[in-house]
Parts: sequence; C-alpha cells; structure tokens
Amino acid sequence: MKILDKSTVFFFSVSNNPSKRGSNFYNNLFLKKKKNFIYVPLLIKNNFFFEKFLNFLKTGIIKVGGISVSMPLKSYAKKISNQQHRSVILSKNANTLIFKKKKIYSYNCDFLAAEKIFKNKKFNNFVIIGAGSLALTFINLLKNKKIFIFNRTKKNVNKLIKKYSNVFELNLNNSKKIKNSCIINVSPEHNHKKFLKLVDFNEIKYICDCVIEKKSKLNKISKKYSVKYTNGNYFYECQRNFQKKIYLNGKL
Repeated sequence: MKILDKSTVFFFSVSNNPSKRGSNFYNNLFLKKKKNFIYVPLLIKNNFFFEKFLNFLKTGIIKVGGISVSMPLKSYAKKISNQQHRSVILSKNANTLIFKKKKIYSYNCDFLAAEKIFKNKKFNNFVIIGAGSLALTFINLLKNKKIFIFNRTKKNVNKLIKKYSNVFELNLNNSKKIKNSCIINVSPEHNHKKFLKLVDFNEIKYICDCVIEKKSKLNKISKKYSVKYTNGNYFYECQRNFQKKIYLNGKL
C-alpha cells in the first residue's frame, strides 16, 4: 500500500462512469518511475460538482498535478483552463488538465491521438457513430472533409449540422452515395441493425473504433468485408501515451 505524505502529488480521473483502468496504469507507472504521485478515479456527474471539486483543489489542501477528464465534462474543462494547448483550441474541448504555478493548463489527448492515427490517411468521406464531445474532436480535425453522423437521437446531430457546413446526418438518401469512406465509432451504444442497413461496407476502407469492448460488432464486420480495423484499446493507448508525457513533464 502506498503511504501518502504532505509532498504526495495527486492526479485524478473524473467521469460520470469512472473505471480502474487509468488508476492501475498510472499508479504502476508512478511506482516504476519512483514518483511520489497517486492517481485516483472519481465519480463526478456534471459540471456543478466538477466546479465544486475544482474549488476544493484551489484551496491547496492537497498538491494536485493533473486531471484526466471524461464525459460529460470535457467542454467545461476547456472553459476553466488559463492556458490552452493547440489541441484544445482546435478541438474545442479538453480531456487533460495540468495544475502548475496556480494556473490550469489544458490539453486534448484525444485530438492528438486522432491526429496521429489519421496522419497520411486519405478518404473522401467519414461516417461518425455518435455526436458527443469525442465526435466533436474528430469533426474539428477533419474540418475540410464530408462527415456523416449516425446517432441515437437527432438533437445533438442537428446542433452539429447547424454549426458545421460539412456535417450531415446519415440517412437512406445519402448513405448509398458515400464512396471511399472511413467509419469512426465514438459511441458505446447505437442502433446496430439500423446502421448495417445504411452502410455499404464494400465502400468502407477503414474502421477506427474508439470504444473499448470485448466483443465488437464492428470488428466482426471488418473481418467479413476485409476492412482494416483498429480497436478502442489502440485509440486509448495512443491518447494515453500523449497524456503520460504531459503528466511526467515530457515533450509532446
């Protein structure tokens, strides 16, 4: 068991559905690097409680190094930071906060991971499953490309369509016309059967799955149609490698 003292630096993961994945990785890493750091996952449901937590951290009662930010707090994380990395400015949200000299610095490691994955990859169209903050990150990365959104509800889709001229809702009228395409999955829940009816997988060249799940339906489809596929673990590892550098004060 790690013994905490006054010099211990705290790192947190805040989410409405926290997991042990990050804490297991970072606490093992901090131990290996002989850092007096500890990583703690916290359940924070919304911006109201996130603000309360940040106010506590600002008291200086404990030393804080950084925060890994998940849904649904990424937009708010951007707003409260004093200095924003280019990844935050371009993506319009943040998933990593660093506390240094009474200032909060924000980064978006999701954007950096997406940028790395899609470097030198060329597609005519993109189909994004989901319409949350991670979808927004990809939309801002692919701002000059045609993007078709498939989502359970139309509310968030309509918001994106109004904001971006290159974003459209995936439907029966346009789905069969999409050629040389890439699928990006950023949603753990979607109408799988409906999606299959809309997409011609013979025109799909790559599937980037950002959701970690043991039995991915998209993985099965990729094998059936011989489509190149990367799973959620790969995306997670890419973004975590950037975050690890930030936490350990390395160069991006």
